[in-house]
Amino acid sequence: MATTTRTFAKAIYDRFKADQSAGTAFALTSGRLYNTRAPSDTEWPYIVMEQISGNPDRTFSTIADRQRWRLSVFSKNKSDMQEATDIKDALQSHFDDRVYSMSGSGLTTYTLKRSRVIDHRGPLPDGDRTRAMVDIEIQAQE
Repeated sequence: MATTTRTFAKAIYDRFKADQSAGTAFALTSGRLYNTRAPSDTEWPYIVMEQISGNPDRTFSTIADRQRWRLSVFSKNKSDMQEATDIKDALQSHFDDRVYSMSGSGLTTYTLKRSRVIDHRGPLPDGDRTRAMVDIEIQAQE
């Protein structure tokens, strides 16, 4: 099995948009989640996801693919990190230790687990934005 990066990205996005209630990362960003890079005219705040590693895994006869993704929250509110932190916390809560079914992909389940939180708080080098990040590990299993 070779789960594509596109399949993993779709799994993350589908989970992200599955809960649009108040206080969720989806609601706090109005659904602005981009793969790799956001358009230059994107409204604030927003999230960019990017794959940072990928490893095939075998346990006895079970084959699984595992990837690590970083979700970076960008906020224009440079004087107060609370907006970026609230969105990061909502992402962390939403993706931590979750097992889901993935229909139509040839996989039976995938697991999302927070692998680490990077507390990069404060202005970015351009002095105009702030960023908070969370890494998640996603494993797909046949």
